[in-house]
Amino acid sequence: LHPQAAPALLAWAQEHWAGPAPAYLTLMGDGHCNFKGYNPALYPPENNWIPPYLAWADKWQGEVPADGLYGDITGDGLPDVAVGRLAVETPAQAQAVVDKIIAYDEGVRDESWQRRVLFIADNPDEVGNFPYFSDQIIRENLPADLLPERVYLGQTAPDAVSARAAISDALQSGVWMVQFAGHGAFERWTHEEIWRSTDIPGLRNAGRLPVVITFNCLDGYFAYPGTPAIAELMQRLPGGGSIAAISPAGLGIPSEQQAFRQILMDVLFRDGVRELGRALTITKGRFRDRYGANHLLDTIMLYGDPALQLPRGLAWRYLPLTTKAR
Repeated sequence: LHPQAAPALLAWAQEHWAGPAPAYLTLMGDGHCNFKGYNPALYPPENNWIPPYLAWADKWQGEVPADGLYGDITGDGLPDVAVGRLAVETPAQAQAVVDKIIAYDEGVRDESWQRRVLFIADNPDEVGNFPYFSDQIIRENLPADLLPERVYLGQTAPDAVSARAAISDALQSGVWMVQFAGHGAFERWTHEEIWRSTDIPGLRNAGRLPVVITFNCLDGYFAYPGTPAIAELMQRLPGGGSIAAISPAGLGIPSEQQAFRQILMDVLFRDGVRELGRALTITKGRFRDRYGANHLLDTIMLYGDPALQLPRGLAWRYLPLTTKAR
């Protein structure tokens, strides 16, 4: 897949389709950065179903996945359609992910677990005060009908073992959204490993799937051969895991990630944008308008169906203005 093939197709469709122009682009298939299959002893050979859109975007790592650019029709560096990836490797995985999406879209969405939001934070250090960042979101952005639950390393959970158990218990019982802020890598959250890729197969939370939003490093770096990231493992787990994730494929500065996070929360909760992919696309536009060019515009990506609609809560509804009869 040439990097310009998808934008060219979308541009053609916008001009020639009789009906509404495309608004969403779903990439069905995993991909990796080793297009030529070099050094198979180090990089295990894998199918490259939908290669990542590689861009020189990360100011520390250089070239990283930037799938949103598949939806950049105008060439201004921002997606014009909402882009999401279903990072599956086999037909069985594809069926499992599609089944989860259909079940989520057809759900009633009025159960008690859908009011729970799990906030996970690394212990504060010289890089960022992650518990403060999460409390700021709870205080300033969370609607009144959503109930925050905290797993803060070194505060509500004294060590990695207790934090990991609390995260697992919350996911198993059902939470509507998970937000994590802290350090991380492909296969772990925090240096202490409060959540690991090896913990994911034990999840049995089918029917209670959260949207996971992470502001760390590399949680969504799906393009390294033989090393799946937490975001894609959670997405494609049959019978559990997550319904979607907004996660970074690169490194990041916590203060910049927090600014991006606040805009995203405003789009979701204040503006009531329920389509997850469109919410991310709007967030990127507002972030650039406010702060200028930034690598987060490329590296924060959606792992899931970009047309996925989030449930509407009581605090999200815009009630019609009424007046008393005189």
